[in-house]
Amino acid sequence: NNNADYLFYNYQGNNVDYISSLNTSNVTSMKSMFFACYSLTTIPKINTGNVTTMQDMFDGCEKLTAIPQLNTSNVTNMSSMFSGVGANSTNLNLDLSLLDTSNVTDMSSMFDSLGRYSDSVELVIDNFDSIDGMSFDFLKELLDDDYVLQKCKFILTTRSQKTGLGFIQTSKIDENNYLDLSIAQFSQTQIETFFKQYKDFKFGKDLVNLATKVSNGNPAILEQIVLYYYDLQNADSK
Repeated sequence: NNNADYLFYNYQGNNVDYISSLNTSNVTSMKSMFFACYSLTTIPKINTGNVTTMQDMFDGCEKLTAIPQLNTSNVTNMSSMFSGVGANSTNLNLDLSLLDTSNVTDMSSMFDSLGRYSDSVELVIDNFDSIDGMSFDFLKELLDDDYVLQKCKFILTTRSQKTGLGFIQTSKIDENNYLDLSIAQFSQTQIETFFKQYKDFKFGKDLVNLATKVSNGNPAILEQIVLYYYDLQNADSK
């Protein structure tokens, strides 16, 4: 069967672990597959390699704390896919690292009411490079609801010298809610730009040169250098 639409509609159990044995390799549509599964907290990994429609797939899964690993390389419709997900869970950790949106044409209301009443929402995108092309629409949906932004932590990781800042930057998000990680090497000019983003951090060419030599452009080491010298500056000012 190539259709799994509404397969678990309104199922009230807290897990569906047994579906890991189901053969879903030929399924092309999972529309509303877990729609209104209000008590579901976990979902095991399932084969979604040929799925093109995930519309409303997890809509209403308000106690879900995470999503399973999904192959979305062929998906074109993700509208309302995560609508209401984790709305009543204590903590929602949504790892979007393997979410390929390169063929998606509809993301409308994708994150509507995401984690509305959750204590905290953490969104991890470990492959920001891979969602290039649909990045703007993808993040626009994430930034749509103010109540999510008040408790949301964005973590974007990219392996190229690219930042998510152009997409994430918005007056709705406090600087403490945004972490932009790059694991690509920084040039000396980029290191200087990196230093400038730290408020009240004083530095000169000598420190930039030292940081370039010591870190070899590694952003993680650069951050430690900033924190070390920042503490020294604060100590000297006391």
